[in-house]
Amino acid sequence: MGEKQAICIGINDYPGYDIDLSGCVNDAHNWRNALMERGFLVKSLTDKLATKENIEANLRHAVLGAQEGDTLVIQYSGHGTQMPDENSEEADKMDEAWVPYDIYENGPILDDTLWKIFRSKKPGVKIILISDSCHSGSVARAFNMPYQGRPKFVPFQKFIGQIKPFWKLTPTLAEKSFDSTDEKVPWPCLLLSGCMDNEYSYDAMIDGRPTGAFSYWALKTLRMLPPNATYQQWHSTIRNRIPNNQWPQTPNLLGSYKGSTIF
Repeated sequence: MGEKQAICIGINDYPGYDIDLSGCVNDAHNWRNALMERGFLVKSLTDKLATKENIEANLRHAVLGAQEGDTLVIQYSGHGTQMPDENSEEADKMDEAWVPYDIYENGPILDDTLWKIFRSKKPGVKIILISDSCHSGSVARAFNMPYQGRPKFVPFQKFIGQIKPFWKLTPTLAEKSFDSTDEKVPWPCLLLSGCMDNEYSYDAMIDGRPTGAFSYWALKTLRMLPPNATYQQWHSTIRNRIPNNQWPQTPNLLGSYKGSTIF
């Protein structure tokens, strides 16, 4: 039986921008509690701890340290954005990205960087990525309904002119440890995301508490499933709850281990 480790990331506070969220830290804490109940050793990175360098360094350390038979869960709840694709590998000519706490100083975490980290895993290591802001599509979080609150998608134009010059030319901790090729290994992880690549994920108020709509239903349905349920069954159960009229987002499931037992 392998080791179970997880990193839970939640960001509400984005200094320097009027784009703060409400439920992301709660999401990270809720996922942490659920994973600990399932035997995971969990590290939490929230708000000021969730800098670009800290997120990338912790992901790299966890992935490179995992051994055959281990399971690693990476959970992210926060803003997303898109950046112009500079290596012509994206069909829509845009790279998807997470928005860390220090976006102003150091820029976003590109999907290319995440992919390089995940593909470095050893054979037999399972990586489950749970993103309440899509890693693989043009999606971000939004507050409540589109007509009731402000959209929480962060277009790169909002911050690109203010970020410190040349941040894109500075290798990250993750990039220093890997080769320079942009080739992507098919599906080094399983991605369970809050919506499709052309949709928003939503910050919500449910049961009087701020939370991501996807995270709420993912965790609620997880508790309802039998012990031997698979990721595909979990995803189907979540899809029975959202999208709906209140939260028009369609959770997605991509990659390996769809038929495997959850965690």
